[in-house]
Amino acid sequence: MFKIADIVVDKHDNVSSFIADKLEGLIFAITIKKTNSRQLDSNIDNVVEQELSKNASKIFTKQERLIKTQSESIGELDIAFEASNGHTYFIEIEKSNKKTIWFDNVKLLTLIQKNKDSYGIILCPKNYAHKVGTWNLYKEAVTYKSHLARVFNSSSLERVYVIGYTQYALLDGDWMKFSPETVLRIKNS
Repeated sequence: MFKIADIVVDKHDNVSSFIADKLEGLIFAITIKKTNSRQLDSNIDNVVEQELSKNASKIFTKQERLIKTQSESIGELDIAFEASNGHTYFIEIEKSNKKTIWFDNVKLLTLIQKNKDSYGIILCPKNYAHKVGTWNLYKEAVTYKSHLARVFNSSSLERVYVIGYTQYALLDGDWMKFSPETVLRIKNS
């Protein structure tokens, strides 16, 4: 059993608390792939979408999550929904690759500039563990967003939020933070 907890946000207001409060303690599952050094694959995207959809008046389909500029498709969102509070939330979940956070920002900015009552959310771990260490993707995402704000001076960036979480595994009856050691234990179990 695995969970996300210790939620942090880069900006505290009703938007961040609306999302963050629903994620604290959320349980997810992991499978161990037989290939690629027994890579861990989680269902966080599905679990987060299921939890947030409880407050949705509309869940965007896969086709509706495609992002287009003119006639070109530039990507697809992980999650998009209209909430019962009248706002639309566009969400990117970055689990492991800190460099794709740049593109996550571009996708979110593209959408929120077109949609007046919308917000972009980047959701990422504070403890992505791999064999040579642990990355704080939340910290990276906040840094990237700050850099974009300095360079582009776009008011749309005020509607992009970064939410971080700590990943835990239930091992020997205790919740343990993901670290290279705990990930190795999970892979070898």
